[in-house]
Amino acid sequence: MPWPAYVLCILLKKMLPGCINYRAKGLAVYWMNGKGVSVLLYKQDWEQVKELYRAWWQQEQQAALISVTAPKTSTGDIGSWNNWEFVRAPDPTAVESKLERFRNYCSNTFFGGTAFPLLWLNLGPGVLAAYLTDHLLYDPKTETSWFEVGLDWDAITSMEFDEGNGWWQYTKQVTTMAVEESRGEFVVGVTDLGGIMDVIASLRTTQQLLMDLYDNPDQISSVSAWITDIWHKCFDELTEIVAASGSGFSAWMGLWHEEAWYPIQCDFSALISPAMFERFVLPQLEEQVRRLPASIYHLDGPGELPHLDMLLEIDGIQGIQWVPVRFNEYLTSESIALFKKILQKKNLVMHIPDWKTVLELLEVLPHQGLLLATSCKTEAEAKYLLESAAELRRKPFFFG
Repeated sequence: MPWPAYVLCILLKKMLPGCINYRAKGLAVYWMNGKGVSVLLYKQDWEQVKELYRAWWQQEQQAALISVTAPKTSTGDIGSWNNWEFVRAPDPTAVESKLERFRNYCSNTFFGGTAFPLLWLNLGPGVLAAYLTDHLLYDPKTETSWFEVGLDWDAITSMEFDEGNGWWQYTKQVTTMAVEESRGEFVVGVTDLGGIMDVIASLRTTQQLLMDLYDNPDQISSVSAWITDIWHKCFDELTEIVAASGSGFSAWMGLWHEEAWYPIQCDFSALISPAMFERFVLPQLEEQVRRLPASIYHLDGPGELPHLDMLLEIDGIQGIQWVPVRFNEYLTSESIALFKKILQKKNLVMHIPDWKTVLELLEVLPHQGLLLATSCKTEAEAKYLLESAAELRRKPFFFG
């Protein structure tokens, strides 16, 4: 950093304690008001974006929200950042170098619409299981983590949560360091704790848990309540750490909220009947939304659709995120009918692989409560998408 900028940093830090972050490659000044950080280094319209999210969560946002990212450079190079950085090399001493790679990614990325720079600690979906067993197997070929261990019920019911668990300590340490480095630059999200039944499936194995629904229903209910308490203990500790950033809260789904929201889920439910869902899963979800300020349900594919009506009746769930099996299924007549059904009662979140599909969906869907996220190959392409979406918002719509 040139010496005049360094002197300016020192003076500002004395005048505005807690409101400046300076780096070797730049200067980030951020203003704190009653609603948190108002400007981010990589997202200058952050205050306006936060207002859009506030209205969206309250289902008061008339226009659809569009989140789009794209490389800023003409070569399409956004740096060497990989979302699995923290688990493929889980070294606490290397966190700073990983954060520098993330900053490089942010500085070379266009965050358009309601997209924003988000760093969340990705250790794999359902890492809460590793906090209980210390078992986490990362597969670099498929870039995912596996937690399944296959314990008997005696081993599970005799478990106690170990505060010294290596993966739990690593999660808190990295989250704390990320928050300390993030101020005025990016948002820090909570790691993927997983769904309650999904965590039990990791402890028992999925196949064994399916049989347990018939053979050991009381064990499932008892352990489910215990894991729910541990889930919220971990969530509360992590969100307390994140709250110090003043930048609000996020998670792997990429949405922002000023309160500690979370994307709840039960991927295991794709394998069970609505009756089983109502008995074993619904009480868990109702308990979680009772404890959470806000939540989105992650509806992972058509196997979970038999449970949709029950999900739509849970007041504490503000929205549904839909994930199809195949990426070309967004525009079928069945899909459009499904999306309209969800939007009648909840917000709808979808991550669209092809940005052109975003425009096609805006032509046929109600806009209120809709949030579509995508990516483009160039910044010019992303800006064209946002301009085209703005034109569609101004058109009159008549939906059946």
